[in-house]
Amino acid sequence: MSRDQNRPLIASRRVVLAGGVIATMAGLASCFRSEAPVDDQGRVRIRFATDWLAQAEQGGFYQALASGAYEKRGLNVQIVQGGPGVNVPQLLAAGAVELGMGSNSFIPFNLVAENAPVKAVAAFFQKDPQVLIAHPDAALKSIADLRGRPFLLADASITAFWVWLKAKYGFTDDQVRKYTFNPAPFLADERAVQQGYLTSEPFTIKDVGGFDPKVFLLAD
Repeated sequence: MSRDQNRPLIASRRVVLAGGVIATMAGLASCFRSEAPVDDQGRVRIRFATDWLAQAEQGGFYQALASGAYEKRGLNVQIVQGGPGVNVPQLLAAGAVELGMGSNSFIPFNLVAENAPVKAVAAFFQKDPQVLIAHPDAALKSIADLRGRPFLLADASITAFWVWLKAKYGFTDDQVRKYTFNPAPFLADERAVQQGYLTSEPFTIKDVGGFDPKVFLLAD
């Protein structure tokens, strides 16, 4: 989606923010709309879906809302919190939101593979913060050493970075276990591997489990 000045036009594309990257994708509901919706004060109305419940990594978006930064630029932004079971690309395609945040940079790759018109226009992290987390083990030197171990993954991750992991490292789908965003299953199984964000889950595991986990940043 493009945000032009004053009364902008919305192209037949919506926006996805994946791993700190904003990318546009085909939006079914926007295909027949040429002008951006505005409120009674002439501000452009934008519904922005985050990839999770409010957290530190998203602080800038909420601060901009609280400080009036959006309003000063002629925008009426409504932040829609994500969470378990929330599929941001589906919300975009259905026209439920105009902007969306993805949890990793593989999401726009998938959109390209599906022939959706995708264009990256901004990055908020220098690296994708997606990580794989394991229990301390001197034998684990790289991601390749995780072969054969059970992986706790969310549904969205299975269609995103897991596809790449299988292709690059030979992992198989029988390794996948359901990730419920609860560290208990990981802590109970010393061979388990859990997905996470570099700025979040490793600290939760240390706090709850009392140890520093082995962390592999996918971007490396």
